[in-house]
Amino acid sequence: MATRHGSATVTLPSDTEILITRSFDAPAALVWDALTQPRHLLRWWGPDYCPLVSCDVDFRVGGHIFATLASVKEGYGNLMLTPEQQTQFVDEMPDVFLPIAGGWGRMGATHIRLARASEDVLTGALRTAWKLRVEKNGKAGKPRKKRP
Repeated sequence: MATRHGSATVTLPSDTEILITRSFDAPAALVWDALTQPRHLLRWWGPDYCPLVSCDVDFRVGGHIFATLASVKEGYGNLMLTPEQQTQFVDEMPDVFLPIAGGWGRMGATHIRLARASEDVLTGALRTAWKLRVEKNGKAGKPRKKRP
C-alpha cells in the first residue's frame, strides 16, 4: 500500500524497508547533497515549529558499510557481497560486475560499472549487499559503535 505525503509516495516493501519516492526539479547531485549533507538537512528537515538542531548522517548498517563510491572516479561503485554472490553476479553480467583486485575481491568485494548498470540492476545489487549486511549484523549480536 502506498501513502502520499505532498509530492512524495511512501511504501513499505518489507518489515525492514521504507521507500520514499519523489521527483525533484533539480540536478541529481544537488538533491543527493540536500538529502545527505548535515549542513543542508539542518536548513530544511522538519516543520518550521520544530526545526532540526543537530544532524549526523551515516548510511552504514549498524556501523558497517555495504556499498561505497570509493572508486567512482574510475566509474565504479563497490558492493560488499559473499564470494558466492559475487560469482553469480559476475557470471550473469560480466560487463557490469567484476571482482575488486586482491584479497578484498576474493572475500566478495565487487565493482559495479555504474555507466553500464540499469537502475533495476543497481537497486537489486544494493539491496543484496544491504540484506547481507543486515544478516551479518544479526548473527554478530550488537552492531559496532559508530565512529566519530
